[in-house]
Amino acid sequence: MARQISAVILAGGAGKRMGGLSHGIQKCMLPIEGRPILAHIMENLLHAFGGAEVVIALGYKPDSVCDYFGSSYCDGRISIRYVYSSEQLETRRRLLLADKFLTGPFLYLAGDVISAPEQLLRVAESYHGYANSAVDVMGVISVAVDHSPAISHALVREQNNIATEMAYPPTEQWATGFYREMGIAYFGPKFIPRLKEATSEQPYLSHVISQAIREGTIFGVSTYLKAWYHFLRPDDCRDIALHF
Repeated sequence: MARQISAVILAGGAGKRMGGLSHGIQKCMLPIEGRPILAHIMENLLHAFGGAEVVIALGYKPDSVCDYFGSSYCDGRISIRYVYSSEQLETRRRLLLADKFLTGPFLYLAGDVISAPEQLLRVAESYHGYANSAVDVMGVISVAVDHSPAISHALVREQNNIATEMAYPPTEQWATGFYREMGIAYFGPKFIPRLKEATSEQPYLSHVISQAIREGTIFGVSTYLKAWYHFLRPDDCRDIALHF
């Protein structure tokens, strides 16, 4: 894909389930293989697209992020802008902080998830493939065959690469045919207005997407088969060697 990507990374949570590891530091800045989680995500953007215009939505301990990355990263090939709220926002309202910088389709990334960089490219290419077809999709969701990294994430069922169901909150047990939503997606310009229309009873993106699917809105699905990592608890950060 020749285009430079626009991306929003959510990095605002307090990381309470990390215990003392996240005391005084934003969770996405915890080191994995000697570099912050967020640095791995930035480098994946560079490897996938060659450059990116990134908005980081901050909350807890924003200075630890801003001081490390500044206004650009990777020799200026990734430009960075920040949005911030001290309020404890869930994913829907945290993403809406970036609204003023979003003028078209964008890549959405959770700040505590690392996948192989080619999956970021695959999700974007899938969306733009739909954009050149007669199928009107609101976005493309990345889903994984391996559920174990993030069993708190939504469950997704698909048919012919179109999401037919999103279960959120997820059930503790799930039937064959469900995949795990990864916290990686590519959304079109109609998604932000949809978030604005949502009620306080839909605090998470998965709530909004689940309802939209039930109402007939089309979301594509990009299935991921390799290893991926979700950094939620202290054990997720110990003795990790990333491999894809």
